[in-house]
Formats: sequence, C-alpha cells, structure tokens
Amino acid sequence: MPEISAHELTKSFGPTRVLNRISFTVPDKQLVTLLGPSGCGKTTTLMAIAGFNTPDGGTISHGERVLFDSGQRRNVPAEQRDLGVVFQSYALWPHLTVGENVAFPLRIRRAGRAEVKRRVGEVLDLVELGHRADAHPHELSGGQQQRVALARALAHGPTALLLDEPFSNLDAKLRDRAREWLGQLQRELGMTTVFVTHDQTEALAMSDQILVMNGGRIVRAGSPEEVYRRPGSRFAAQFLGRCNFLTGTARQIADGEYLLEADDLPGPVRFRAPAALQPGFATIAVRPESLLLSEPGADVSGACWPAQVIHTTFLGDHYLHTLRVGAQVLEAVSTRPLATGTVQISIDETAASLVTDDEEEFDNVL
Repeated sequence: MPEISAHELTKSFGPTRVLNRISFTVPDKQLVTLLGPSGCGKTTTLMAIAGFNTPDGGTISHGERVLFDSGQRRNVPAEQRDLGVVFQSYALWPHLTVGENVAFPLRIRRAGRAEVKRRVGEVLDLVELGHRADAHPHELSGGQQQRVALARALAHGPTALLLDEPFSNLDAKLRDRAREWLGQLQRELGMTTVFVTHDQTEALAMSDQILVMNGGRIVRAGSPEEVYRRPGSRFAAQFLGRCNFLTGTARQIADGEYLLEADDLPGPVRFRAPAALQPGFATIAVRPESLLLSEPGADVSGACWPAQVIHTTFLGDHYLHTLRVGAQVLEAVSTRPLATGTVQISIDETAASLVTDDEEEFDNVL
C-alpha cells in the first residue's frame, strides 16, 4: 500500500487558523496516529486527506498520485481517492441491512451483482460478521456496528484506511477488545492507516508512529516510546499521561549530562540532554514510574531524598502516590500501597528529559 504525504497544509475557518503549515508522511503499511485534544486540527487533517474538506494551501499525495495541490489547483474528488474512511458516528444507513450497507460503496462504483455479493461476503467474514448480513444496524451492538463500518470502508479495496475516533462510542472494555482486534487486522492486511484519537492509551497501544498535535501544529512526532519518554514539550508530556515537572538552573557536568538545581528540592537532579544545551533556566519532565521509592535508610544507588506520603490512590494494578519532597509535590506509582509517612525517593536519571514551553512545529516530522 503506498504512503501518504502531506506538505505545508493550511486551513482556516473564518478568522480561526485550524491547520498551520503541517507536514508529515505516513509510511507504507504503517499505522500513524494523529493525537491531540478537541480542536487541535486532527480531524480536519484526516478529512482533508479523505477529500471531504479542501485545505487553503499545501499538497497531499498518495504514492505517486497527487490528491491535492493548491498551487496546481488540483483536488481529486473523495470518491476517486481510493481511500476507506470510518467515521466516529459509523454513519450506517438504518433502513439498510448490514450486507446492503457494506455493498453501498460498491454499488455507487457500479460493480456487477456477482462482484458485489462476493466482496460483501469476503469483508463481512474478515470482520467476523458474515452471519449477520441480514440484520439491521439497530439489532447490533456498538462493537458490531463499528465492525460493519470498517467492512464498508474495506469493501471497495481501498489503498489506505482513515479512521476518525472509531472507538469513541464504545464502553471501556469493548474499546480494549476492539483496539486489539483492529490492530491485528491492520497488521495482517498491511494497510497504510491514519488513525485519529484523543485517547493516549489508544495511540500508544496501536501506533507505529504518533503525531502529537496542538493548535493546528505538530508539536512532537516519533514512535510511541519516543514521544512518551522524550516528549520534548510540556504540552506533549502532559497529554501523553501523568508527568512531574521540575524547574531550576541547569549546568553541564559531562558531555550530554547535566544537573538541575531547584530551590524547592533538597538536592540536584541528574538528566541527559543534547550537548548544545546552554547552562541556565530549564525544565525537565519525569514520569511517575521513574520515581523510585524505598524504605527510609534503604541502600540505594545515587542520590535519594526523604519524601512525605500525602495521599495514595488505588488504581487496580497499581497505586498512585502523592508525595511532598521539599517544597515540591510529586506523583509516583508502585505496585504496593504506602502508609502515610516518610519514604525515600530517587529519580531514574535516564528517564528525566528536557522539555520546553515552545509549541512551534516539531522539526523532525515523519
């Protein structure tokens, strides 16, 4: 399946700039997620690729085909782009059966009766709903409706798949199952896929690459592990889960290694950053799981500080602890509860990363 590329896309609705010169590539056979809050531009981007809205500027290509080019005034109609789209609402026709819904994109392409019957049977079997071809949408569960929408998107043999928050109408447990099922199907088909979500768990679990969006810009791009462990900006760090931020004065102690000294902490924090970092004011991000907890007096490597346990929350497979360290309040996780009192805390120096408040578009986009 060919890659999808967008270059310098812009889009405004009235005075509001929704897309601000964004560029990225979705590699062949990979699933790339557009992740961000409501209003960040992710669905607008997806609908521009699908051909359902027209950017003000930029280009969109799919393999060798140019789908949109503002300079050349080229804009291929949506029905000619060979893309499969699954909408957030599923958009199933309530008066049509499952089979008729799936057949719809084939009929508008004037496929023959035998071809329609064969292809509908194939894709319904693929999504494990061949036995419900004669049912109507209201007779199906939410998860089954979602699979019908996916079958319809696959029916005409698209060269790429576009998914707009397809799990948002499902309950938590069903979302988990649907996510695993769809991820496996995408890998088996080897289909180039653009996935839109505001759910960081979905993005981390399903993606080959993640594009974090905010205010119409891409503020971080990379593999799930890269964007989680090295978010680069305060916004990306906060959006991809819980995070502690420590601010102070940084000074270099070795090539690529620094110490952060903050007035509200009892000691410095070691972290790694590019060697080009200038000494001075800096902020680092530390995930709660990178705060290492131990009993007072325990022998640990590296610097450790006393911390006061303020509150503990049980979250099923782990506990979230709120701790006071000096004048700083931090969050940490562990697999066991902690009694209110004093513990030792140390920071995994390999997990502390430099972040900025700069939300300009990330340089190393895909």
